[in-house]
Amino acid sequence: MNIKEWFQQVAYLKFVPINGIDVPMSWLSKFDDSYITFEGLEDGMKFLLDRGITEELSHGLGFSPKHNKWYGWSHRAICGFGIGSLTKLDDCSFNPSCKEEMEQSMLSFWDCSNPHLWRECEEETVVCKNRLMRSCQTRENGTLGWLIAYDTIFIGADRYFSVNQRFSPFPDKWGKGEWVAETLDDAKQMAIDFCEGVS
Repeated sequence: MNIKEWFQQVAYLKFVPINGIDVPMSWLSKFDDSYITFEGLEDGMKFLLDRGITEELSHGLGFSPKHNKWYGWSHRAICGFGIGSLTKLDDCSFNPSCKEEMEQSMLSFWDCSNPHLWRECEEETVVCKNRLMRSCQTRENGTLGWLIAYDTIFIGADRYFSVNQRFSPFPDKWGKGEWVAETLDDAKQMAIDFCEGVS
């Protein structure tokens, strides 16, 4: 099957204006009418065809009978989940089950001591000076959550210092933390969580 045949199997073309602006025709899912891509950009979705995703295709989620897996994706990444798949701390599909796991996950994600978070370009090098200034349970606009702050030094033509803060509210409903998919419904939930994690 080629990409054109795949699109004809899983989607249909429709003109969907965006804020009154003329845009190309959109490929929408036959499963739930969600947006897949614009006409003319079909080759950019070949990664779905390559994984055999042909069932229950929606924006960022679909099932592959070929691999017996649910896939979640965004423009950043794609991952498949089946029976036996594991979600653990630091995975994009990880949803903390309590405040402590949420803090642990945030500290791990915003760990500025890890060299992989440094970035270099022609004019400057960005180096995080301190891993963490503070992490505390706080209220922002009446919302309870974690506030993480860290220092960054920009070294280049002009050296300057930056303090960065990230506030994450506690969710309305906690996730499962680390867990194993025992059914395909579990695998679907992991794919949904992954899609939300990389969006």
